[in-house]
Amino acid sequence: KAANHFRKFSSKAALTAQDTNAYASEIIGVDIKTLEKAAESTMKGDVSAYNAVMEKAAAKNDTSAEKMSAIVSKLFL
Repeated sequence: KAANHFRKFSSKAALTAQDTNAYASEIIGVDIKTLEKAAESTMKGDVSAYNAVMEKAAAKNDTSAEKMSAIVSKLFL
């Protein structure tokens, strides 16, 4: 539900950093900076931080880490 709201709202108006952090925390359980650092580590070959974030998000949303990775990539990265 929050992901749909985020997608709809972000296409109509510019989101502030505070808005983006609120949505990220609601959807994945971490702030956007943590997500960005995890994604950057992945690009450098260390996937452990990203995997940990996706596992946390999957547990929060009662789904798989793979599905959360697809959602997060579409919405935030």
